[in-house]
Amino acid sequence: MNIITSLYDCLRRHRVLCFSVLLLLVATLAVSALRLDYKEEITDFLPVDEEYLESMKIYQATVAADKIVLMFSMEEGAEVDSTSMGKTSIGETAPDVRDRIVHAVEKYGQRLAELDTAQWVRSFEPQVDVSQITDIFDHIYSHLPYYLGASDYQRIDSLWRDESFLRERMEWVKQQIASPVSSLFEPMYRLDPLGMGENLAVTLKDFQPETKYNRYNGFIFIDNDRKCVVSIRSPFGSSETDKNAQLMALLERAKDAIDDEGIGMTMIGAPVIAVDNARQIKHDTTLAVGISVVLILAILLYTFRNLRSLLLIALTTAFGFLFALGCIGLYRSNISLIVVGIASIIIGIAVNYPLHYVCHLKEHDYRSSLRDLVAPLLIGNITTVGAFLTLVPLEAVAMRDLGLFSALMLVGTIIFVLVFLPQIDIVKTGISIDDSAHSNNLLTRLYSRATSSKITVPLIALLTAVFAWFSLNTRFDTNMNHINFMTPQQQQGMATLATMRGEGEGTVVYVTSTASDYDAASRGLEAIAETITAEKRCGNILSAKNPVALLPSAQKQSENLALWRQFWQKHSAKDVMRVAEEEGFTPEAFAEWEEMTEQQEFSPLSWADNEVLTSTIFTALVGANTIVAQLMVPSDRVEAVEQTIAEAAGTQAFNNKTAPVKACREEGEEVQIRAFDLTSLNSRIANTLSADFNYIGLACSCIVFVFLWLSFGRLELAIIAFLPMAIGWIWILGLMQLCGINFNIVNIILATFIFGQGDDYTIFITEGLVKDYRNGGRLLFSYQKSILLSALIMFVGIGSLIFAQHPAMRSLAQVTIIGMSVVVLMAWIVPPLAFDLFVRYDKSLRRYLKKDAE
Repeated sequence: MNIITSLYDCLRRHRVLCFSVLLLLVATLAVSALRLDYKEEITDFLPVDEEYLESMKIYQATVAADKIVLMFSMEEGAEVDSTSMGKTSIGETAPDVRDRIVHAVEKYGQRLAELDTAQWVRSFEPQVDVSQITDIFDHIYSHLPYYLGASDYQRIDSLWRDESFLRERMEWVKQQIASPVSSLFEPMYRLDPLGMGENLAVTLKDFQPETKYNRYNGFIFIDNDRKCVVSIRSPFGSSETDKNAQLMALLERAKDAIDDEGIGMTMIGAPVIAVDNARQIKHDTTLAVGISVVLILAILLYTFRNLRSLLLIALTTAFGFLFALGCIGLYRSNISLIVVGIASIIIGIAVNYPLHYVCHLKEHDYRSSLRDLVAPLLIGNITTVGAFLTLVPLEAVAMRDLGLFSALMLVGTIIFVLVFLPQIDIVKTGISIDDSAHSNNLLTRLYSRATSSKITVPLIALLTAVFAWFSLNTRFDTNMNHINFMTPQQQQGMATLATMRGEGEGTVVYVTSTASDYDAASRGLEAIAETITAEKRCGNILSAKNPVALLPSAQKQSENLALWRQFWQKHSAKDVMRVAEEEGFTPEAFAEWEEMTEQQEFSPLSWADNEVLTSTIFTALVGANTIVAQLMVPSDRVEAVEQTIAEAAGTQAFNNKTAPVKACREEGEEVQIRAFDLTSLNSRIANTLSADFNYIGLACSCIVFVFLWLSFGRLELAIIAFLPMAIGWIWILGLMQLCGINFNIVNIILATFIFGQGDDYTIFITEGLVKDYRNGGRLLFSYQKSILLSALIMFVGIGSLIFAQHPAMRSLAQVTIIGMSVVVLMAWIVPPLAFDLFVRYDKSLRRYLKKDAE
């Protein structure tokens, strides 16, 4: 206290130096703040680790998180008029809706190619590429010996014992060649006349897209042929929202080619949702801050009837905001935009400091006012800063940013209030505040009645017990979709795509194998392949996509090639050729296959040799050192299947003590195996958030209570100041449950915010009670007036977020409005009641207060 007043006296004598330091500080902070870039990732609020990031990377790759799906459909009210369309690309007059949509898609593709000068859209292929399917079949069956296992040879060996097998098989092949789809499966008949790779065809079918669609002239139609689907991949992934926004603008501009066609186009996909989220966050942030600033300025101007007072308060909070950004800019290059958006709430706390100073000035001179306010301002600031700093140790980047940004903003604000604001105020005459502007006779009467009524304490106790019961069921909502922004059109599109993909039939479990190279990773999945097959056989796995069935390791290839040679040492391919000629086939019909049966030396296929597979059906499942098996599992069997896979890994030279597990230790290699699903990843987030939540509550409580005790020097005064926050927190949790509001990764920050605002209010009320009872006077009344004004400003600042369309921002407003309503009520009612209980008895002061008063 003496240090602050001494500094005040010194700076008053050297005002030029004071303002020079202030200008230099502002300039430095502004330069530093301008270095910052702003991120828009909602996932920055997730407490993630390296394993989670790796799992999410794999998940996003397998679900094609960089894919943008364009849906073309007839606009409502549009009618088919084939005469206005001319011919389609196949030379037929468009007779129905499908032809009209196809015609529009082709025109759109041509216009997009003209506009895409940067060649961002590297592929716009609305038609199914049949040649790609043929190439895959040709590659698989031209390398048949590399894929056949012992069970395949046992099956064909058993069939060969039947003398009629060869003749019946050749007759069946002849019939298939004559069928309409023979060109598609021609490699299968030409390179495998005996059907030795029958299981390979089944495996290839497993890797076909799980989509429910119809093909019309090569175009993909869904939703009863009412929508045509075209997929493109963003070259920027799903996280680079700025670039993806430009890509979306390009896609939108191309729509001018089909404006007169009566065909609409809708974009959906992860990049689209990310861009819309970023746009909505920017819009909501601008709207919320704009509304709050305008209304807060209006309230202050009306209250003080003094433009100068308003400017002093605005200047102080602006300095605090700049101080936070500038300090972060000194060691960081970016910050979450959501954190900056939440600044509209933090302003509600920061504005308390200049507000109390301005409100208090009319009753004393500047030095006396500063001396009276130093203790409650510093105590409130230190406890609030400490509460926000409890966020810094958390794993989530944005939560750490929020804690640091909030703490720095409050530190900057209190520095300005205690050091610079009194000097700026001295430049002119004192502030005059009209008492009529603060008239609160009705509130004063209500306050007096509430604190003196005999039913107040029992009522608070009863409500606290009720809310405590309901608070036990307050939960975290870990569903990211609930805090993502999607337009109604996007929601409908995503639902259509989910139906198209056959989702809802089970839960996808991802089993990943990561090693130093592709071959070692293949061996990792091969080690548990039998377990996956067994689980599928007994119904625990509905379907499985295991790439190692078609991308075997070098070791597995060598084993398969040895079986091939052994089989053809026992059997003769000439017998097959003889029967084929008798059935009407030419000698050249199966020449390539016959050559394979006579070949004795094979070289294992390398990664490059399998490019036709890795660049098509395995694009999302195979990387240079990671291979992913994708399992569709009944939702009630997910945990059991993941446990079974982990146990199988442990019995085959795996170390299953922790995830990920390790394989192939006997060969001096390390293979990491992970089995996870999206629900389990979210469960990990929920568990971490729950632990963070408990930590925040406990840490804030301890920091606030201990510092209150040290500051007031009396346990009973610390209890008086802390009790409203403890009771208020119980009420908040209970009211949230009654209103059906859950915590999520964003509004969890309410914990620190409630303690931050609540301890300021209760500290001022407690300080006013102590000084009024010790010295007499109306200091408590002055504090109550400033708290009411602060609460009104805070409600405006927080309430502005209720207009946000983004679910995350709106949920923050809902929770904080409930919380701060309770905090204001508790700050006004509970401290006077507790003060009478702990400090005053028999209508007299306790002896230590009398002594202090003397």
